[in-house]
Amino acid sequence: KAMAKEALSNSEQLLEGWRACYGKNPNYKETVQQSQNVLEELLRDNYLPSDKKAQLGKLIKDIRAGKTLSYKGSDVVKQPNTLLELIQNIPEYRGMHTAGTGKNPTKQQAEYILHTTIYFWNLHQDRSKKK
Repeated sequence: KAMAKEALSNSEQLLEGWRACYGKNPNYKETVQQSQNVLEELLRDNYLPSDKKAQLGKLIKDIRAGKTLSYKGSDVVKQPNTLLELIQNIPEYRGMHTAGTGKNPTKQQAEYILHTTIYFWNLHQDRSKKK
């Protein structure tokens, strides 16, 4: 709870995603959009700072091609980039892409994406404070 509060109080986009998910009139597409925006910003800033326009799928692909994730506890995991598995399918649930292979997210999917984004955000806080 404290970790979620810290993330929400430090990221306007996460707070908007939380409100979209748990507010009076839930909007799960908005939850996914805000979460994806946070993940894109986090990955860009920490791993590919020169790639200001890349979207989540491309960022993940480029990180896998030549970077190793560095986050709180990454030394515990044999392959730190395994964490990317948790977020690689998020773009599929961003409602604006339903014309292709996209899907409208359910409540459970939106909650997974939101809470996984909060998890990613928290794991990267020590690393980003060292900048």
